[in-house]
Amino acid sequence: MQALREPAARRASKVLLRVALAASAAVVPAALLAVTARSSTPPLTPVSASYVVSASAVPLFVGLQQGFYAAHGLDVHPQVVTASSAAVAGVASGQLQFASGAIVTLMQAYSQGIQIELVGPEVSTTKGSICILAKTGTTLAHVRTIALNSLGGTGQLSDEMWLKSRAIDLHSIQYVAVPYSAQLSAIANGTVDAGVIDQPFLSQALTQGGFSCLGDDTIETGPYGSAAAFWFTSRSYAEQNPQVVKQFAAALLRSNVYSATHPGAEQAADSQITGVSASAAASTQFFGYPTAVNLGVLQRIASLGYQFGLIQNQVTVKDMFWPGVRFTRI
Repeated sequence: MQALREPAARRASKVLLRVALAASAAVVPAALLAVTARSSTPPLTPVSASYVVSASAVPLFVGLQQGFYAAHGLDVHPQVVTASSAAVAGVASGQLQFASGAIVTLMQAYSQGIQIELVGPEVSTTKGSICILAKTGTTLAHVRTIALNSLGGTGQLSDEMWLKSRAIDLHSIQYVAVPYSAQLSAIANGTVDAGVIDQPFLSQALTQGGFSCLGDDTIETGPYGSAAAFWFTSRSYAEQNPQVVKQFAAALLRSNVYSATHPGAEQAADSQITGVSASAAASTQFFGYPTAVNLGVLQRIASLGYQFGLIQNQVTVKDMFWPGVRFTRI
């Protein structure tokens, strides 16, 4: 007797069930592998990094945009400070893990016994990146008040040297602390006669008109290409977290190299940091982004800072650096 045949619909349903079970068996191990891979990836180490609102912070933001810091295992939280002195205070107190600062301010801190350690260069000077700005028609002889982003730092040392070389009595000059972003209005309304201003605010002023450069004082402390600002941490943090410092130093150098060769990324970071338009960023004369440091130039700056009374004690500059920093000659 012929066996009764199973209905076609039921046979099809069983086939589909077997296919689904086979597919599930293949998918589950893959999903488990994906979860295992994610759980085996070490979490990023959170660190803070402070900066001053200016084009000098471009490499930091380029590095963040390109994922360089994350690639080196770091979750960097940028924080704005008004000046290098505030960055030093933040690092010394432990509120900041890393910060950028102008070299003379860092030398001042070190000479006073504040244990900081420089882990790599932030920016170097370039022609046109900084100038002594005044209203058009102002002559050096009429200048009595000069705005600086930070008093007693690199800007003041360079400016005093520049003025002295032009036979200007330094006792006739008063320096006033004014953030870079506010210097144009301070000059325009007569609060100060001139300002030592950097990018992108300098390019913005020259483009809109009514301002002119009295001179470039950066060459007083070293040739163009000299490192002028550095990333640093506290010595105690460096000793307790050597791997984190190594990771940060590697990421910042990678960021410097990329910034120097990708103007589009450089300009985008400038707009993000300072709020200038894309067209203004495109006309900005940016800083250089060094990957090595000239000790001879820096030691000369330390000696000049001491001679001009801006650095309290003599400094052996090499002692300020993290061991992994590269040194070279310009």
